[in-house]
Amino acid sequence: MRFVDARGLWWPLAFSSQLDDRPLAVVLAGERLALFRDGAGTPRAVFDRCPHRGVELSQGRVAADGCLECPYHGWRFDGGGRCVDVPFNPGAKLDRLGVGAMATVERGGLIWVFADEQASAEDPRVLAGPDLPDSLEQPGLRRREAEFVWRCHWTRLAENMLDVAHLPYVHRATIGKRLRDATGRSLAQHVEDRDFGFEIHWDETGERDLQDPAARSGAYLGWYRPCLSMLVLSGPQGIYRQHMMSVPGAAGETRLLLVSARRFVAGVDMPLWPAMNWYEDRIINEDRRIVESSDPAIAPPPADERSVPSDAATLRFRKWYWAHRRSLAEGVTS
Repeated sequence: MRFVDARGLWWPLAFSSQLDDRPLAVVLAGERLALFRDGAGTPRAVFDRCPHRGVELSQGRVAADGCLECPYHGWRFDGGGRCVDVPFNPGAKLDRLGVGAMATVERGGLIWVFADEQASAEDPRVLAGPDLPDSLEQPGLRRREAEFVWRCHWTRLAENMLDVAHLPYVHRATIGKRLRDATGRSLAQHVEDRDFGFEIHWDETGERDLQDPAARSGAYLGWYRPCLSMLVLSGPQGIYRQHMMSVPGAAGETRLLLVSARRFVAGVDMPLWPAMNWYEDRIINEDRRIVESSDPAIAPPPADERSVPSDAATLRFRKWYWAHRRSLAEGVTS
C-alpha cells in the first residue's frame, strides 16, 4: 500500500516559497513526488516517475501550457496526472499513459498534499482540506521557516512535541531550567479534545483550575491531526506561535517543518530575531538526540509501554494513530 501509515491524510510537503516555476522533488512516506505549479499558479502533485521510462519528472520543466514535461522524451502531464502529449506519436492512446496524482492545496504558506492517489475531488476528506491553526494565516506576524531531518519515525517526533514532562530534563540548559525551578515535583496537565485534535494546558504552580478556561495561563500546546503541534506563548512582550510539523520522508527519516510566527513589542522585535532563531535550533537539536534513540522505531500502542498520568497527551496521540492504522488495515476511511 502506497504511503503506508500516512495514507488518507493531509501532509505539508513544502513551503510555498520553495515552489516557484520549476518542479520540486519531495518524498512522503517513501514515495517520491513531483510538485509543480500549473498555468494558473496552482500547486500540483504527481508521482515522480514517468510511466514511459521511469525517470524523475521533477528533473523536467513546467511547459508554457502549465503541464509538467518529462526531461527524457518530452511527454507532458497536466495537474491531474493525465498525459496530454507524446512527441512524434500523434496516435498515442493518451488515456493509458497518465501518472498518479494527489489532491493539493496551498494554505498557511505551505503546500499540502492528500496522500491517496485514488481519492476523488468529491471525497469528503479532500473537500475538508487540512486542519491548521489560524496563526499560520494571521496577518501581522513575522515568520521564520526552517526544515530539519531526523532519523526516526514520524510518530516519535510528533509525540515528543506534545510531551510537556520532558522539558525539565531534555532541555536542562534552555527552556527546561525555568520550568524545573518552578515546578519542583508538581506539574498539572489538562488535555482537552477539539475538532482539530486536542489542546494541552499545564500549570507548574498547582494553584490553577485547568478545567476553567479563565484560569489558564497564556501558554498551551495544540495538536492538529495528523502531524502539526503548535506552541502558544503570549505575554506583555508580544505573541509567539511555534508550528512544528512531523512529515514522514524517506525510509527511516522524518522531516520537521518549522514555522515560527512572532510579533514582539516595538524595539524588541528585530534585536531578538537572530537570538530566537539560534535558540529554537538549539532546542530542536536537544530533542533530536534523544528521540532518535527511541526503540521500537514506531510509537507503540498505549498499552505496550509503562505510562503515567503525565503522559496523557502522548497517549491520546497514540490512541488516534493506532486507530488510524486499524482503519487502513480494514479498508475504512479515517
